[in-house]
Amino acid sequence: MQLNSYFFFRKEIFFFMKRISIFLFLLSIKTNSNCQLKISDFSSFNIGKDLIKNKISINKFFSAKPIFSEMNDHPGSFDVCLYNQQFNYCKNADYTFLYVFDTLTNIFVDLQYEYKIEKDGIYPIDKINGTTLYIQCIEKLFNDIENSGERIFLLKEYSTLKLREIKKALDNPDSLYLVNKKNRYSYVKTNFYNYSGTDRLIIIATDIHFQNETLLTMYLSVEYTNVKYQDYRFTYHTGFKTLINESKSITLNYNNGVYSLPVTINNILTLDFVLDLGASDVTIGQDVFLTLVRSGTINEKDYLGETTYQLADGTIKSSKNYNLRSLKIGEVELSDIKVAVSTSNHTPLLLGQSALKKIQKFKIDNKNHKLLIE
Repeated sequence: MQLNSYFFFRKEIFFFMKRISIFLFLLSIKTNSNCQLKISDFSSFNIGKDLIKNKISINKFFSAKPIFSEMNDHPGSFDVCLYNQQFNYCKNADYTFLYVFDTLTNIFVDLQYEYKIEKDGIYPIDKINGTTLYIQCIEKLFNDIENSGERIFLLKEYSTLKLREIKKALDNPDSLYLVNKKNRYSYVKTNFYNYSGTDRLIIIATDIHFQNETLLTMYLSVEYTNVKYQDYRFTYHTGFKTLINESKSITLNYNNGVYSLPVTINNILTLDFVLDLGASDVTIGQDVFLTLVRSGTINEKDYLGETTYQLADGTIKSSKNYNLRSLKIGEVELSDIKVAVSTSNHTPLLLGQSALKKIQKFKIDNKNHKLLIE
């Protein structure tokens, strides 16, 4: 069997076995007619763990069997969804558990309050009761966060959601500045909360839509995640990344006069690389290379030939070169990166120019030890 056929066969077997395990897991979930997930129950779910490790929590809180949905644009990533389930004693909600390469990264809870459009005009469905329930739900969320028994703090510098403003917007849309799109207006605000001493986050967002001055829909979403995974909603769940005008900031570790930072290789392996502006290529050792081979993410088709290098002490060495399909630095993912594979296992991992030259513009903030990518 040729090498490339062997790698393809192993990869297909891996994804087949993964689908079988997920299918068996979903069948094993028991129904629970007395479910009620509350804001304080989020910590029962293990962000950063796989589906099986979250089985007990899913089994405990939900009455319906979850629906599995694989991401076509991102092989290895999938949603586990439950619809019309209760949340925090509020209106029923839709839940989405986002798994990226079998790791739980985000839990989304979406509540929607809809209004209907009649032929002779737009008439809200029970506007008074609808807006009252909406406000009550937000008030209860705020109160339950405050009294959850865990130290959860509002990140004031990033938060804009104020209850009195929402009430004001619902009563009088013209009283606030609203974004106008074809006579439709949106009022969007978000609050960020952090669990003390951890990187876990709760994100609450409101999205209220008007047609002229008539209220059409009110959305309320709650997200449970951590700092590392908070942007995965845009990369994997909605299928695109938001455009960020400001610089993307990556924290650099400074030791013995050199900077290092975490880099993810082919979406399976995250390691600390030395930031080496003088190195012509990204460099890895044999141990890292063999791990990529075993995972099926690099094979003989990625071989680019050999290159001879002269080290600082004058020593001449040659390295085999391969193509890395993906190299992720913070939020920035680079494709088709040339990597030099050392014959030694003790070679330092170097982030060199074969990757850095693909970044349009970056700079190093030496004062704050940050890599800023623009």
